[in-house]
Amino acid sequence: MTDSAPRTDSLTGRPRVAVVFGGSSSEHAISCLTAGSVLAAIDPDRYDVVAIGITRSGRWVVVPEDLYERLQIVDGALPEISEDLLDAIWLRTTTGTDLAVRTESASAVEPAGSTDLVPMPQSSALARLGALDVAFALLHGPFGEDGTIQGMFEMMGTRYVGAGVLASAVGMDKIFMKLVLAASGLPIGPFVPILPTVSIISCGVLMFSLPWETWLRFVVWLVIGLAIYFGYGRKRLQAHGE
Repeated sequence: MTDSAPRTDSLTGRPRVAVVFGGSSSEHAISCLTAGSVLAAIDPDRYDVVAIGITRSGRWVVVPEDLYERLQIVDGALPEISEDLLDAIWLRTTTGTDLAVRTESASAVEPAGSTDLVPMPQSSALARLGALDVAFALLHGPFGEDGTIQGMFEMMGTRYVGAGVLASAVGMDKIFMKLVLAASGLPIGPFVPILPTVSIISCGVLMFSLPWETWLRFVVWLVIGLAIYFGYGRKRLQAHGE
């Protein structure tokens, strides 16, 4: 990630913050709700905020300020980023990251079904939004919390809020997170991974490296859990069924 000094907008003198939200994961709407709260709370007198939404299809778009109020539950419906918004372009520069917007939607400049490179018409030229100081990713789930977008920020020289690539990736995978914590000598609770067969084999090899104290705690809690289930929980379930 770039170590250059923060760049402020030449017109406002405020640091420019890109709030990134949405995404293609199943938690798209939750991310939009989070962004709605952050955009409502962030101080516009101190920061120049640019809202960057990622649609369910994966497109990056600029969300105008007049749409911020839609980032909430309305009449029982969850918010969703529209595919009709203009494309947001992330540009790597020698000093960090610049933002731009394509002045015509992608659907209007790419022929349907075309896989060839086509020249962009004059009406779809890029309009520069300016230098970016920091990205505030509010994405939930895969591609947001697993180190994926953090790696993109690193490649683009973008400062960003939150954990780095490795910490995000390990924290997202709860099994490997427990293995890392245990290998570092930290106490962890007992757990049983439920994964596809191939993953169970590879994970099982790693789990055998856990200290014997961890295995002992696991066996003790497993016995307690089974005793509770067969001695109390199962009877209650049967009584409820009757």
